[in-house]
Amino acid sequence: MNRNQKTLLLNTKRTICAFTIVEVLVCIGVIALLIGLAFPPLMQARTRARAATSLSNLRGCSQVVALYLAQSADVYPVGQEGGPYSVTISGNGITERLEYFKIPGMWQVLVRNIAPWPEFWRTWYSPGSRPASDPRAAQQFSYPMAHGFIADPLLWQAGFTPQASLLRGIRGSEVLYASSKVLMWDARLAYLARPATLFPGMYADSTPMVFADCHGAEHRPGNASSPVKNQMNPDRAEGSLPLHNTPGGVRGRDY
Repeated sequence: MNRNQKTLLLNTKRTICAFTIVEVLVCIGVIALLIGLAFPPLMQARTRARAATSLSNLRGCSQVVALYLAQSADVYPVGQEGGPYSVTISGNGITERLEYFKIPGMWQVLVRNIAPWPEFWRTWYSPGSRPASDPRAAQQFSYPMAHGFIADPLLWQAGFTPQASLLRGIRGSEVLYASSKVLMWDARLAYLARPATLFPGMYADSTPMVFADCHGAEHRPGNASSPVKNQMNPDRAEGSLPLHNTPGGVRGRDY
């Protein structure tokens, strides 16, 4: 047998290893199916992880407020009594001027000596949100403080007469049910993989929140105590929201 005959024999016996186009398509289909089955649990796990991060952020915020209480004669952060106020953020050279009931969205300004902005400002955003390029844009922060902590509890009781003296700081000792009164919550829920469900004015989804005793939990704002209208808040919609307008203010319960 000559050399050419041997080569021809070897080529004849050689097994060709390759996928047909049908086999390739089947493999792609199986992989796509597996990815489709795995994707929802993965997204759910990611959402739960970010919710846990948000809850951790809120606990950190409550600890900052607790330190503030210890240094301010047991009074929660509050701006100038009776109306808009100006504050210059140390080192940043800016001034914020707000209406009184906008102060809870800017509590970070009032605690800046305890929680310096350069170190803390990223923890004031809901995970998944896009922080402002300028950290001084505090009105975009995600964790508002409940209005009950900057006004007399009489404001949320029947039969009161609106007066400037009701707009005041609240002492920690005035909070009767610290484990049931919400201090702050995630008002953005930026970590959700789908649009958040709304009921008038707030998200209806399970929301990370922290209570006056600094413990954190997730609850639906719609399940909170029915709000009492705040007649001194010029924003009528905000003045009718739960959590902000708990019956009895800090003397009441949210859950």
